[in-house]
Amino acid sequence: MWPYFSIKALLLIVVVALNPTAATAQSDTDDNGEDIYPPLWDFAPENLLDFPVKDNNTVINPWNYRERLGVYKSMLKASAKYFTAFGSQNSGNILWGLPLQHGWQFRTGRLADPTNGTSCGHRNLCISVRSWWSCKYTLLQCSAKHDLCPRRQ
Repeated sequence: MWPYFSIKALLLIVVVALNPTAATAQSDTDDNGEDIYPPLWDFAPENLLDFPVKDNNTVINPWNYRERLGVYKSMLKASAKYFTAFGSQNSGNILWGLPLQHGWQFRTGRLADPTNGTSCGHRNLCISVRSWWSCKYTLLQCSAKHDLCPRRQ
C-alpha cells in the first residue's frame, strides 16, 4: 500500500514541478487550498496601456479570454478608491464578481464551442461566438451599435 501511495505522490510532485504555469503563476489560495483568482489572472494585462494601440485607439479583443480578463483587472484597479470602506486591498470591490464568474466560465468549459466545430474555450483562449455564456451573460457583451460581434458563417 505504501509503495503505491509513494509512487502516486512522487508522480504528482513531478507533474506540478514540470508544469510551467504552476511554476510562474503566483496566486493566493483560500482556506481549502483553491486558487482565489481566475485562471491566468497573473498573465492578464494589468492596465489599458498593456493592450495594443491602432490609429490612436486601444484595441481589445472581447473574444479573447485573457484580454477580457485584463479589462476586468483594469476596472478593478480604476474603481479601487471607491471601495476602500468595504475591505482592504480592494477585497470588497463589487466588481470582483465579473472576473470571478468569467474565470469560472473558462475553467468549466462554458466559453467553449458547444458544437466542437472549433477549439475555442479550452487551451485556446478564444471565446466561442456559439457559446451562450460568451456574449449574453457578461457586461462586456457585444453591441450591435458598435458592431463588435463576429459574424457567423
